[in-house]
Amino acid sequence: MDLYRLAGAEVSDLELDALTADGIVAIEWADRLPTPDARAIVVRIEDAGEDERRVRVDRPGAPLA
Repeated sequence: MDLYRLAGAEVSDLELDALTADGIVAIEWADRLPTPDARAIVVRIEDAGEDERRVRVDRPGAPLA
C-alpha cells in the first residue's frame, strides 16, 4: 500500500487492521499511519551514494530511529 497521497481519516478508512489479520501488508509512507502497529517490521532503504543503497530492518518493538 502506498499512503503518500492519503491523510488521517483517509488512512483510517482503509481498515488496515482487517488486512493484517490474515497476512502481510507492505506499506510505503507508513509515517502517515495514525497509530503504528507494534508488530511491524520496519524496512528502510537509504541512499549511500552513487549506485549504493543501505537497507536497515528493525524488528517489532524496536525503537524507530
